Amino acid sequence: MSTLPHEAVGFVRSIFLRFVYNRVKQRSNFHIEDVHIWPLVNLFLNELIPNMTPERIEITRKVADELAREIHANNDQNLYRQLMGLSREANNYNNFRTILIRAIRKRLHRTNHLMLGLDDYVSLFEQDESIPKSDWKLVRDLIRIRVMEQLYQANFFAATPEILEEEAPEE
Repeated sequence: MSTLPHEAVGFVRSIFLRFVYNRVKQRSNFHIEDVHIWPLVNLFLNELIPNMTPERIEITRKVADELAREIHANNDQNLYRQLMGLSREANNYNNFRTILIRAIRKRLHRTNHLMLGLDDYVSLFEQDESIPKSDWKLVRDLIRIRVMEQLYQANFFAATPEILEEEAPEE
């Protein structure tokens, strides 16, 4: 733990993200009970990551919840694959940004509801104009964790088990 908060991204990926992968049967190297992971993630972030303010954590949760609703309501397996990095697209900042913009635009066109506004986007991902925050991967992984948790609770994976056969490439 002495490397925290500097190694927070690796910790989130190796502990929390693996926990959720195991829950949805994508990986099986952790044995867990039916525990909601987000309260643990929230506690970890509040206690150990100074730049993850409660407001920023809440924005991350809201965005992830909206993305999960989009995926579930529309059975949008392509958006799921892109967000999870199953197509290698989301492992690059510009590509991840493009995925979010497409999802925002698609939702806006379909429902006239804005999923994520400029202020929230800047709070999550940008340091200055077009300069990504150094912890953008942490936010990306938090979005992944929350999306998978929400989809798991909505039984999305039970209805689309084939999506769990795909393996996310290592970064």
